Amino acid sequence: MTTPNSINWSDLIGIAGEATGATILPVAKYHVIVDKAAAAKTQNGKDQIKVQFRVASGPNQGKGPIYNQFVISPDSPNAMSFFFQHLSVFGITVEYLKTHCPTIAQIAQMMIGKQCMVTIGHGVWQGKPKMEVDKIEAVAGGVPGVPSGPPSTPPVASMPVPVPASTSNGAPAVVPTLPPTLPPTPEPFATATTPPEVPF
Repeated sequence: MTTPNSINWSDLIGIAGEATGATILPVAKYHVIVDKAAAAKTQNGKDQIKVQFRVASGPNQGKGPIYNQFVISPDSPNAMSFFFQHLSVFGITVEYLKTHCPTIAQIAQMMIGKQCMVTIGHGVWQGKPKMEVDKIEAVAGGVPGVPSGPPSTPPVASMPVPVPASTSNGAPAVVPTLPPTLPPTPEPFATATTPPEVPF
C-alpha cells in the first residue's frame, strides 16, 4: 500500500527554478520600494538588516527582487558612516536613533514600504551573474507616487456684484460697495518637530 506524500515536489521544483531565472536588471539607476526588511546576523556575527527591493516606477516597474544588506561594523568608522547615511535615506536620522534607541528589528520594520533610488551594478556569485546595489540615494522630487512638497491652496474666486443700470427717476445708479473678498488663511503645513514613535 502506497503512503500518500504530503510534499508537492512539482511546486518546490518550480520555486527553485525562480532562483536560476531571477531577473537581472541592466546597469542603471532605479526608483525602488522596500518590500521586505528583517534583522539578521552576518557569518561573523555582526548585526545587519537584510532588505529586498522592488522597482517602483518606469519601464521595469514591478521587477525584482533586488537584495541588499546594511551591516553594522563598529570596528570600521567608514562603514558606520555609510550605514547611518543609508538609514537617513529612509528617514531614520541619527537624532531619531539617539532619542528613541530602536532595536535592529524595529528599524527593519520602519524601512518596509519606504522608497529610494538605487544604482544597480553586476557581479558574479557561484559562477552566475547577480545584481549588486552600488549606490543608495534619497528619492528626488517628480517621481510618480512620491510627493515633493505640501499641497498648494487653490485660489478662491470672488462673487460678481450685480450693477443696476439706473434708478427709477433716471439718476445714475449707486453701486453698492462690498468689503473685499479675501481667501481664507490657510492653516500652516504641519512640520514634524520630532520623529514618529517607533512601532512596537
